[in-house]
Formats: sequence, structure tokens, C-alpha cells
Amino acid sequence: MISIRRRLYRERRRIVIISLLTLIAGLVAGLNDDRVVYGIPFQLAYGIAYLVILTPVLLVIALVFPSIRSATETVAFSLTFISLMHLYGSRPDGSGFENAMFVLSILFGYLVFSVYAGGWLDRYLPSAKRTFSSKVKTALSPNELWPFLVVTPDTVDTYGGENTVSMVWVDQGVSYIETDQLGDHSQVQEMMTIEVCELDKRFRGRFQSLSAKKGASGISGVLERRFIWTAKGTQLVSTRSFDQSSPILDFRAWLDDSFGRYDDQYVGRAEKLSGT
Repeated sequence: MISIRRRLYRERRRIVIISLLTLIAGLVAGLNDDRVVYGIPFQLAYGIAYLVILTPVLLVIALVFPSIRSATETVAFSLTFISLMHLYGSRPDGSGFENAMFVLSILFGYLVFSVYAGGWLDRYLPSAKRTFSSKVKTALSPNELWPFLVVTPDTVDTYGGENTVSMVWVDQGVSYIETDQLGDHSQVQEMMTIEVCELDKRFRGRFQSLSAKKGASGISGVLERRFIWTAKGTQLVSTRSFDQSSPILDFRAWLDDSFGRYDDQYVGRAEKLSGT
């Protein structure tokens, strides 16, 4: 079980972006309101209200329903457009223009989510090399943490993840193929070639997805893990360098701290099974 503190830390960038977007949406919504109450312009009050009310709601959704957390920043972004539609879509003649603008706003939100979170646009955007780094602190020693993070065909029966189907050596001690379950009906395969393996200290390997479509983003690169001993346990520093990655994938991974979350799961499992 990943602690709420660790989960909130992974949401830090999302909180900032959502807060900014809801504030902007509120300011847009109050553009036509020139009233001033207690020296505070109503437009600013709109912005603060949107921020204070909607940001916590979206954050709770991200925490309670993590599988759809990417929808929260999509909603926050769409709110500005919806506010504009409400601002300029109202007609005193009761024509149905306002209803049409409301429907258009919903469609716009769906389009933004499809483009942003769907991933189908990634293959059409220019790709470039990209490196992501993440850090996780734990009370476990490097010796206790290592076998859960550096799993090989020799140790998979004891330390393999819940989704690991199989792990087989291609070249003993050098490279192996891992098969993982993805959902109920599909599996993914990845080949890992070990470049550096310093027990309890450092691991580096080149990965290559065998099941992804050719030309897709993030399917090959280098993974490096360093296990740094501290007075309070271990600091795990992971670096993932992708051979090619699209701008949208880069932004999603940065905003979501995706690879930090990925390491959290492994460290959390190690802590649970170690009784920490």
C-alpha cells in the first residue's frame, strides 16, 4: 500500500497546473461582471471561487480514481473554454444558441481528453530523445530493496511482480525477455540487456519492447537504478532515457510523475513484504 503522503507528492505538479487552470477559468467566467464587493472585483472572486472549490474536487478524483487521473487536468483546461462559451453563448431571445454552445463545450472537452490522454496522436508528432529521473526514499537497506527492483529469471519466482507472467534468459546473465499481463486479455513483452550490475549499488540495462508497434514512443532506451545508502535507509534514484518520445508523452509523464509512481509500487511492495 502506497502512503497518502507519497501519493500526494506525486500529484504536486498536477495540483499546480489544475490550480492555475481553474483560476484562469474563473477569471474568464467573471469577465462581464464589473461589481466590486468589499473592494474585491467580482471577476477576481470568480477566479478564487473556482480555484478553492474545483481544485480540491479534481484532486480527490485523481486520488480516489487514479486510473482516470489524467482526465482532471483535461477538465480544468476545458473549463476555460466552457466559461467562454457561457460568456458569449447567452442570448436573451431564448434561441437555442446557448444550448448549442453547451454541447460544443462538452465535445471540446472530449476532444481534448482524447488527444491528450488517448495517445493516438503521439506517433504523428516529432520525437526526440528524452530522459526522466525519479527518486524514492525508504527505510529499507539497499540489500533489502535490491532484489525487488532488480528481478532476473533467477529470482522471478520469489521477487517477480504481480503482473509478471514469465521471465526467460536469452543469453544467461546478459539478456532476458519478460512477459507481463496487461489487463485481462493482453500481454506485453520486453527484452532487457544488462550493461551494469553492481550488487546493491547500481543497475543499468537497455530495454526494448517486443510487442509495441514500430515507431511508437517510449518503446526502447536505457534504465539505470542507483541505490544510495543514507542514515535513514535508501534513496532509490532511477533514470530512464528513451530513444524517442513525443512532446505529449513527455508532458504527461512529467506532470504525472509517472515513473516515480512506477517505482513507488515496487518500493511499496518491498516494504510490505519486508514488514516495514
